[in-house]
Amino acid sequence: EWGKFFVFWAVARGFKKVKEPRDGVLVAMMVALGFSFWENIQYILIYGLGSVPTRLLWASSGHMAYAAIWGYFGGQVILEPPEGGRFLRYRYLLASVFVTSFVHGMFNFLVNWVSSGAGLFIDLLAYIVTLIILSEVCRVPSAYTQFAVKDARKAVPAILAAMERD
Repeated sequence: EWGKFFVFWAVARGFKKVKEPRDGVLVAMMVALGFSFWENIQYILIYGLGSVPTRLLWASSGHMAYAAIWGYFGGQVILEPPEGGRFLRYRYLLASVFVTSFVHGMFNFLVNWVSSGAGLFIDLLAYIVTLIILSEVCRVPSAYTQFAVKDARKAVPAILAAMERD
């Protein structure tokens, strides 16, 4: 998780890719998908093509779910840096990366040493949290959303909020 997070942070901060709340989640998920692609290639080279279906279903979606969780907090920190000292400002972001790292490690442990079903249960919990996060960030109107003329009153707050962030 930490490797994906550092790539996310470099892309999100360095290239200023987070312009609205959902961008943190999307950038993190794209980084995770890229990592998962690379990892899947490694698995294919080691274990053969038989590993593809399981890797595509569990690994890619799992990496994206874990990344969405810390990507949400990363986007929040980038858009509205919290008050306080260096550690206090980033406590939720760091905690989210620690927690997802732990959960990911639990998934790996359960799949390898207990049962695939137990690992799947862990991933299902991560998927539920990810769906909650996605529903939350999609509630915030995007400045890039096309509004019908009759909905102009809805467009103005979205545009003003985006101008405030930029």
